Amino acid sequence: MITDLRELQTTIEDLKQEVAKATDPDREVYLGKKGKFSELAQCLKTLLPENRKDAGKMLNELKLWLNEQLPLTTTLLPLTPQIDLTVPGAHLHTGHIHPMSQAINEITHIFEKIGFTRVRY
Repeated sequence: MITDLRELQTTIEDLKQEVAKATDPDREVYLGKKGKFSELAQCLKTLLPENRKDAGKMLNELKLWLNEQLPLTTTLLPLTPQIDLTVPGAHLHTGHIHPMSQAINEITHIFEKIGFTRVRY
């Protein structure tokens, strides 16, 4: 547990050396939610109130330095297959008749069988 600024400064220097020595440092290990930077930031609670401002500045500088040293890695998406534009397109589903319209059509058909005609206004 870090209790003063000198301990914090020493820990920050050790962390910087560790990152500099690593051949392929993992961003998640240092800047992740449960990473080493988050652990260091928890020390602000244990410091005296008059030292917190300076500790905050040191931690902000460390975070900026870590962001420069540990760039975001991007994963490349697999290439999409080429689309053949000469192939006929897929048949689109056209939907269905509304249930109310179906009922009206059925009733109209029944009444037309017995001699009525449908009149619309």
